[in-house]
Amino acid sequence: MTDAFEPKQFGAIAVDFDGTLCENRFPEIGEPKPLVIAFVRQQVAKGARIILHTCRENGARRALLDEAVAWCAAREIPIHAVNENPDSAFPELYGTGAAGRKVYADLYIDDKAISAADIEQCMKDAAIIARHGDDNGISAADIKQCMEVAASICRRGPARDCRDPPA
Repeated sequence: MTDAFEPKQFGAIAVDFDGTLCENRFPEIGEPKPLVIAFVRQQVAKGARIILHTCRENGARRALLDEAVAWCAAREIPIHAVNENPDSAFPELYGTGAAGRKVYADLYIDDKAISAADIEQCMKDAAIIARHGDDNGISAADIKQCMEVAASICRRGPARDCRDPPA
């Protein structure tokens, strides 16, 4: 079969570093995540601009951000910008002095992300199960288990600051 997966093309993609392009071993750099890197390279080849969107920063003891940028360069991941909006029309449109505090992108790739649509679907599924479980012969124990699964999907684990050591 020759049908290859053809992902949508994006203009700007904000990509997290630790846990996304590489395994999270902060402050060290973990092993590369080849499938994520391949997707990013594929998007760059189609014209996407990659914005490295990371908590890493350079400190007096160690240049953690520079290490991440160098790691990307060594793996031929072209970085258009780091934690900024270089192509933003926001200042011109609204007369502000800056491009905004939030990095703007058409797609955000982050290991700690969950979309609003995913949360809404989890909550709808849990509500339907809770309302109609008995009507469909589902036991109270099964309803409880389904709701716990939906809740765990919505949570995706406890939120951690990227500067926290890995668990």
